[in-house]
Amino acid sequence: QVPDLPELPLQYVEYAQWQREYLSGAVLSEEVAYWKEKLAGAQTILDLPFDRRRPSNHSWRGKTEELVFDSQTLGRLKGFAQKEGATLFMVSLSAFNAWLWRYTMQNSILVGSPTAARSHSEIENLIGFFVNTLVFRADFSEKLTFRELVRQTRGLALEAYSHQYVPFEKLVEELVPQRSINIAPLFQAMFIFQNIPKQIFQISGLEMEEITFDTGIAKFDLTAEVFEDDDKTFHWRFEYNSDLFDQTTVSAFLDHFRNLVSAVLEDPDLPVDKIPLIGARERNQILIELNRTDADLGQASSIQSAFQKQVDRTPDSIAVSYQGKSLSYVRLNRQANRLAHYLIRRGVQPGDRVGVLLERSPETFVALLGVLKAGAVYVPLDPSYPAKWLSFVLEDSQLREVVTNRTTKINLKAELPNAVALDADNEGISRESD
Repeated sequence: QVPDLPELPLQYVEYAQWQREYLSGAVLSEEVAYWKEKLAGAQTILDLPFDRRRPSNHSWRGKTEELVFDSQTLGRLKGFAQKEGATLFMVSLSAFNAWLWRYTMQNSILVGSPTAARSHSEIENLIGFFVNTLVFRADFSEKLTFRELVRQTRGLALEAYSHQYVPFEKLVEELVPQRSINIAPLFQAMFIFQNIPKQIFQISGLEMEEITFDTGIAKFDLTAEVFEDDDKTFHWRFEYNSDLFDQTTVSAFLDHFRNLVSAVLEDPDLPVDKIPLIGARERNQILIELNRTDADLGQASSIQSAFQKQVDRTPDSIAVSYQGKSLSYVRLNRQANRLAHYLIRRGVQPGDRVGVLLERSPETFVALLGVLKAGAVYVPLDPSYPAKWLSFVLEDSQLREVVTNRTTKINLKAELPNAVALDADNEGISRESD
């Protein structure tokens, strides 16, 4: 049978020729300049909380988790979008960006999203690959509400659609001249919104069934594929890089996303940084279950006596380690004993307050334990705090001594008449008994 099909107004090769001519010379320069301006200053690395360090090579290994919203939630999302003069895509992308921001707290988030690029009626029914990837930017501030984020997304999306014909590869070439083999350029999170109705093919004598399966592949760190099903449920299929994330982590992420969507539907004027992500069960786990760190110290009457028991049990085990420096229990105990005797020799008495002004290091533990062994009370002081504030605390606390080091003492630029510098006074401290 000779096919009787209407003649196409355009062939794919003609479209390709048009695109090449359109994106030549001044037009291409103007389009690239637009994207350069829009993406200027944006952070191109999405700093998500990975379970593991990123491998040196991209393995493309991935897994999938799915989140399904009921028809009532979908209806509320559509209703909110309509009130804002936006689309379900814009609201969904805003929720995705808000969710990513809560994990990264970056000033800007870049997300890739494919577009059909069939805006001309002549190519709507033309067979061929027209898809191009657009880069959507979201800028965040401390007080930004979800409603404001949706309006920001709406404005940026409408602009982006009018500049959608610059091939993504050209943008990468212009904006990321030096690339890495283990990380995608410009963005590492993809948002795919499927708004094409499902077409059921019926062939006489055949029964057809849709089968979903996990490909085991992830092109990006995280991809959300979003679609509305026939039963009016709203599906979010998350594809993730399994080299970076564990399944339990992603499952928790999905719970957080569900909570975020529920919260913004209840109050879209809530600042994004105030949107509750964790539910009652996870909150109880974090605040109660994971904080059950109490231990039976037996007959130990103090921290220092409990520590001494541990020294007797495991003298050569590592007690503290930081940036390549470590101390065993016995070494930490000896150094703390010497410092305690040195402080007592300088006049420290039981009940006195002794400041500990040190950067994070094994020596900090020596100082804390040494003060306790001298019978005094330690007052922790953070050297990163403003010098004026530290000077006030030093004076107001009526400290008998301050344990510090030479560098911190110099940087403080304040008078420390009763200071023990662990490095400068090391000779005297080392002569004490351990």
